Amino acid sequence: MANGLVYTQGQTGSSNVLWCLDAESGAVRWQHGHPENIQAHQFEGGPTSTPLVADGKVYVASRSGLVQCLDAGSGGLIWKQSLKELTGLKARNWGLNSSPLLAEGKLLFNWGTAGVALNPKGGQLVWLTGNEECSYTSLVPGSWHNQPVVFVAAPNQLAAVGLSDGKIGWSKEFHSGFKASDPVLIGDKVFFGANETGGILLGFGEGAPRVIWENPNLGTFTGGATVVDGFLYGILSNKNDKGELACVDPKTGEVRWRQTGYGWGSLLAAGDRLLALSVKGELSVVRASPAKLEVLARAQILGGKCWTTPSLANGRLYARNGRGDLVCFDLRPNKI
Repeated sequence: MANGLVYTQGQTGSSNVLWCLDAESGAVRWQHGHPENIQAHQFEGGPTSTPLVADGKVYVASRSGLVQCLDAGSGGLIWKQSLKELTGLKARNWGLNSSPLLAEGKLLFNWGTAGVALNPKGGQLVWLTGNEECSYTSLVPGSWHNQPVVFVAAPNQLAAVGLSDGKIGWSKEFHSGFKASDPVLIGDKVFFGANETGGILLGFGEGAPRVIWENPNLGTFTGGATVVDGFLYGILSNKNDKGELACVDPKTGEVRWRQTGYGWGSLLAAGDRLLALSVKGELSVVRASPAKLEVLARAQILGGKCWTTPSLANGRLYARNGRGDLVCFDLRPNKI
């Protein structure tokens, strides 16, 4: 959501479509589509990458790796580039899932070994980290040794990649597989979670990363974890179950509390509140406190498969499901 407009991607027939909607009314301002089929083994809904709005432009990517830059106001195409043609690599089975990231004058995606950088002005290749298959996570910006980096959960390693040259500064063996979520920074530490492997917290302040703790029951899948007042919250799981809302002390890896019933849902934080959307579309408003689980409100806001993390902007919550239903709820306090 930006400048009173909401952007989301979906599938209409055999086309990927970027929709631009009025944030207040939901009216369609414009839409932009291009031919791309959903493969037989892929789930419904079309693209799995979130649009990025910056400097009057919107950047989007399809499952096949087609990157497009459009005018955010009118939807006019500025440029497009195929990552497959540019790098000679193709997307894995479920396609490109990485959302675009703009940092240090580069447009970045999790593509190749541990990321790729494009020139945001025209889509030209700046650097590629290697020719291995990418994972299904997005890149997270940070710093290491006072240099800007992105943290990457690659298929078989965790890595910090320099933004200036694309070189891997450090890496740690870790099996992310295909059920994993984005890294979470906690000061000079970083949390990685994968459904098949669990969770790991690495410290990277000095030299090579050091393992602070590992827990096979603290994996993540569709929804990433978040930090509120120094505690880690997420819909966490292992390969034998499908998600519990949990609070974890990142200093020790101790689980303070956890609650079943969320499936492969997603979570975001808003002040001292957590907004947890279950895989079946039930929204829970939870107090972000390590003391106990306290559900403040609960409502069924969607049906179908809800794997997309909701967005919160200007007091309004936007959520969509796999088949493309989009809803908006006003969460602002009533003014009497």
